[in-house]
Amino acid sequence: KQILLNLHHRGAAGADDVTGDGAGILTQIPHPFFSDEAKRLL
Repeated sequence: KQILLNLHHRGAAGADDVTGDGAGILTQIPHPFFSDEAKRLL
């Protein structure tokens, strides 16, 4: 959460305050594995 707050003050939000900066997460990790692990960690 703190990372997202820090990004906001650096201008990493669109004029509508909903659109991000377009920098997504690009990985070679298969989506099902990544999704399962993310759920496990939350």
